[in-house]
Amino acid sequence: MSNNLKALWDYQAAENALESYERTLMNTETRKKLVHQQQVYKNNQQKLKQLEQESVLLQNKMGEITSQIEILQKQMNEKKEEISEVAGYDLEDMFLDDVREMIKECESIKASVEMNKRKIVDIMHRLEKSEAEIKETLVKMSNAKKQFDVLKEQHAKE
Repeated sequence: MSNNLKALWDYQAAENALESYERTLMNTETRKKLVHQQQVYKNNQQKLKQLEQESVLLQNKMGEITSQIEILQKQMNEKKEEISEVAGYDLEDMFLDDVREMIKECESIKASVEMNKRKIVDIMHRLEKSEAEIKETLVKMSNAKKQFDVLKEQHAKE
């Protein structure tokens, strides 16, 4: 019976030594760097996803504004045709209020087109910035992956 007790004691001691060794492996500098690189990669992955979503939203918004500009340009063309029709009229036959109204409508359409063009320029700048951030994030992810692979090999050897 004492042999069984000694074997059990030796087994317990070996198991404790193994657990201690495993804890040591989990706390090596290589392991800490490995976990850090993994976290860097995941963080950049999330950032990339967010940037891509923002980019899609901006592109959709730009499409909407482009459609609005096309509608406004059609309205402006209609106003030009209307003005062309009355251009041959004698000034005495025209009502001053009607002329003022046409001018006001044309100015309003022009202002809307200009505002939408500014919005498109702003969106284009934001898209360029987003594209640059996406490229930068992809480089960071690539570097983190390379460092992770090197550290993983090192850790496996340890």
